[in-house]
Amino acid sequence: MSFVVFIASLPAYANEKVPYKKDIYEYQIYASGFKVLDAVLTIEYGTDVDYKISLSAKTHGWLGKLVPWSGDYQSSGWIMEDGLKRPMEHISSSIWRGTEAKKNFYYKQDGSFKKLYLEEKGRDYTPKNFDYNITDKTVDLLTANLMMMEKVGNSNSCKSNTLVFDGKRSFNLKFDDVDVVQLKSSKYNIYSGKAYKCTVEIEPQKGYWHEKPRGWLSIQEQGRNKGALPTIWLGKMEGDNLYVPVKIMVKTDYGALMMHLKKHQKIKQKDK
Repeated sequence: MSFVVFIASLPAYANEKVPYKKDIYEYQIYASGFKVLDAVLTIEYGTDVDYKISLSAKTHGWLGKLVPWSGDYQSSGWIMEDGLKRPMEHISSSIWRGTEAKKNFYYKQDGSFKKLYLEEKGRDYTPKNFDYNITDKTVDLLTANLMMMEKVGNSNSCKSNTLVFDGKRSFNLKFDDVDVVQLKSSKYNIYSGKAYKCTVEIEPQKGYWHEKPRGWLSIQEQGRNKGALPTIWLGKMEGDNLYVPVKIMVKTDYGALMMHLKKHQKIKQKDK
């Protein structure tokens, strides 16, 4: 679905201008030493909206043939005078064995929820009696992560707790400080320098949750049982103040998953 047209004359409480900036980060995810997933994170400021953040990923190699999956996730919104991010639109699309599922939802500039749209196999699955209380005081997942990344640069801490809506339910996204370490680049990872090591955890809130943990919640609890919640290392590239994921480790019952930063590209001019 097309982006909501951005209001040309911004209200007094919004930023008058956000300087243009765009960075592209490419990642590779490994399981038991094999590359299983490719991912690209793009963060952009000062376009037709104040900020845009997107993440695309797809399975790789033998896993891509066995489990053909890809996903594209995008968020855009406003930056308020106090630096707070308020999402305008979130779009997600995932394809599993040729079947596409979509989630689109929209917020108003005052932070209230505006509209929800769910689609699967080309059919509209938006609930007719959707409980909008689930969305109260929430943001989307990408916006929540962007706010955390900016917080590290401003406060030297990733510790945060943000209420997130994912299209069906809400949860608290919690980051906690573990350590500050020095990382060295390797054949897997280009990053070298100071990094903030943090754990990430979700706490179910409103909406329908299975009694038995599923998806990310299941993976999280598998790691907890092994003595390690999902862990993220945040570092900043030279000349930047934004701390981005440079490494992630997730322990599961089937072994550890490792994500490494493989490439970084800085775009200095807007696309024509």
